[in-house]
Amino acid sequence: MGGENDAMGAALLHAADGVDGDDMTTMSRAELVGALVAEGAPLDLQDKDNNDTALIRACCHGHAEVAELLVNTGAALDVQGYENDTALIRACCHGHAEVAE
Repeated sequence: MGGENDAMGAALLHAADGVDGDDMTTMSRAELVGALVAEGAPLDLQDKDNNDTALIRACCHGHAEVAELLVNTGAALDVQGYENDTALIRACCHGHAEVAE
């Protein structure tokens, strides 16, 4: 994987990561993630700092719509990020039961 794919993957990670209250006025977070996925952003690219994927970050921050979109488009559920946590574990540890469902 190189250049453009890495940049799109990084954008996907960032879009899935934002905390509640971030200003997403032009499009919703889910719409942005969906557009990046449609353009071929790698779903399971892991962050170089902590090995998180976009799915792990969405679950960590309680972005249920983004998490559902990522799962439905093929994001791996078993990838382990920081401290070997999967997306499900991260959702539960951060109190986001609606995402874990």
